[in-house]
Amino acid sequence: MSGIACLSLSPSFQYASYRAFGDKSLKGLRVTADFIADEITALFCQIVSVCSWISCCSRTAYKYQSLSNYYFNKGFDQLTTYVEYFDRVVNFSRNTPRRVKERLPQGISERKALEQVYGKKTVSRWLKIGNGRLSVKEKYLSRLDMMRDGCCIGMSFEFNAKYLKGIGKGLNVLDAIKYASYRYEKGATKKAELIQTFGRALHIKRRRKLSLEKQLRYQTRDVRARQRTLAGSVGLDLKREISYPQCAIDKKIEPLKSFVKRLPNGVYTVLLTPEKVVGHAISMVKAGDAYFLFNPDNATLTLDLEEIAQEICKIDKEKAEGFMSRISFLPSFHTSR
Repeated sequence: MSGIACLSLSPSFQYASYRAFGDKSLKGLRVTADFIADEITALFCQIVSVCSWISCCSRTAYKYQSLSNYYFNKGFDQLTTYVEYFDRVVNFSRNTPRRVKERLPQGISERKALEQVYGKKTVSRWLKIGNGRLSVKEKYLSRLDMMRDGCCIGMSFEFNAKYLKGIGKGLNVLDAIKYASYRYEKGATKKAELIQTFGRALHIKRRRKLSLEKQLRYQTRDVRARQRTLAGSVGLDLKREISYPQCAIDKKIEPLKSFVKRLPNGVYTVLLTPEKVVGHAISMVKAGDAYFLFNPDNATLTLDLEEIAQEICKIDKEKAEGFMSRISFLPSFHTSR
């Protein structure tokens, strides 16, 4: 699997305070400049892709088509996010893996391909997560695809772990938010990709001989066990979830405001689980009257109580596509180990 040497998607892991979008001047100018640079890069990748198709180099064509879409969307998403949220943006984020899922040569398995990307020792360690009831099945392993797959669960769990690590280092809340958020401006990190990849491969054994009611009860329990397993991979301990009452998509803002206001201070993974469609994961930090929301789809935002309730409802409405939705708040803590 070839790397993308000429188009590096890896961030520079400097100390967060020097990377935070909100700390810099001329923000509008920088966003505009980044937008122009991204669109030029997208056009270049599109030209390479078309030339590759003409030359019958389908693998190269697919790779550069993926990169073209990535840069095109990245530029527009950051511009529209900045226009909508302005000074509430702490940093931008991209809910996508950074690597193109290339076609495998004959005889190469997904495990071997993952080992080439992440290293043999890393993959071997991740294969051991879970237990007898909830274990990784190699036949379900699949690399993430920049064109189709998101990493919201992986990004949310890692964000929470990094935030708690920043607090543990003595950073104040805002600096801990910056410390956690700056690394996702160009997409998911390797750790977030691994969480998402191996989470999809965690297989739950079916209990065929039980009644439907008991099957559903065990399924709910095992889904939560899967989440605890994935969170544990980044040193998080998920306490008992706090569920917002399931309601229609036109839910009122006031009840959600009251619900969030009563939550203890801390960092939460918020699961938006609609019926019949794919859900979404975001992170929320509550620190007194200050609220921060990390949405892997676009940005980390600093909001007040009214705004964060509106934003959660807005995201839920977009993801639920008209169906009933369940919202769960999972408090996160460091593991004792």
